[in-house]
Amino acid sequence: GWDGALAAGSAAAALYQALRRELATLLLTPVLGDDVPLGDRTWWWLEHVLALPDTAWFDQGNGETRDDVLRLALARAVDELRAAYGPAPRDWAWGKRHRMTFGHILGKQKLLGAVLNRGPFEVGGDGHTICALHQNTEDPTSFSGPPYRMIVDLGDVRNSVSVLTPGQSGRLGSPHYDDQIDAWMSGAYHPMLYAREDVEREAAQRLQLTPT
Repeated sequence: GWDGALAAGSAAAALYQALRRELATLLLTPVLGDDVPLGDRTWWWLEHVLALPDTAWFDQGNGETRDDVLRLALARAVDELRAAYGPAPRDWAWGKRHRMTFGHILGKQKLLGAVLNRGPFEVGGDGHTICALHQNTEDPTSFSGPPYRMIVDLGDVRNSVSVLTPGQSGRLGSPHYDDQIDAWMSGAYHPMLYAREDVEREAAQRLQLTPT
């Protein structure tokens, strides 16, 4: 009954991601050893192999078929999630493993990070979804994705919208340091101001640079 959405609160999404890792590990460990790569090219290869049910990749030494290996990978994925989050699937969620922090350049220092960083936040998606949030398999705290999103109405640019996370300002203490996180997380936007009269009407502060 899963709709295929990698929602942060989805137990099925958590199981799918664990199954995918276990399946790749089962197929590739006999060939590559314990250092199995889990990057984009591995997932592309895995999709290709899954469409070939009779390929020798699925034989684990006893004539296993694709479905045999899928069942084994699924059992291992369930065991992994039970060990991490308890026996009840209602307590599993993709976002519990897929947690993103908006890190400041100085936030790697623990004390500074407590002040400068924002998060971690449980997020959905992965590197293959719309609003792709790719989690580094070697460093799960590292993400790549679209901090800035915009929708431009080419028929009337005054109808265009955008969002920039965590905020417009890089200055701690500014109300705009982290005020766009909620909108970014929920898929909301704010108007992009192009026309002079729109900018003048909405301006809250002005910075005047005067040459010496």
